[in-house]
Amino acid sequence: MESTIVGGKRGQILTDFLTTLIVMLIITLIFAGIASEKYISAISQTEDARARQIAQIVALNVNAVQRAGDGAIIVVSIPESVTRAGDYNVSIYPSYHLVEVKYAAISGSRSFSFPLTTADLSGNLTNIGKTFTLRNVDGQVRFA
Repeated sequence: MESTIVGGKRGQILTDFLTTLIVMLIITLIFAGIASEKYISAISQTEDARARQIAQIVALNVNAVQRAGDGAIIVVSIPESVTRAGDYNVSIYPSYHLVEVKYAAISGSRSFSFPLTTADLSGNLTNIGKTFTLRNVDGQVRFA
């Protein structure tokens, strides 16, 4: 009869241990999920800040060449990447007075726009390179 009681206590101890282990595993998974969301959010904010910076660099230099007048030249270099995935696309929409940066972010495809003061632009205005020259020719900003 004593062996039955000892066996029952072992079963109870095993059940308590497995229940505790499962609860601890669930709590760990919840904390890991929260940490993962925070990490993705932090990366997304960093990517957005980089895209904003690139759009600002392009727009401010276009505006500066426009204000400087005929004959002004600026060579602009922008970062090679916004995200770990790397590539991004900068396009200029003169009719909307906007510079737009499109990129593949960790949270999906995203874009950021920054305003321009001029619409008098010419040259390759879509998918501009990482280094390009801006020239003011008779009041028109030309990309080369």
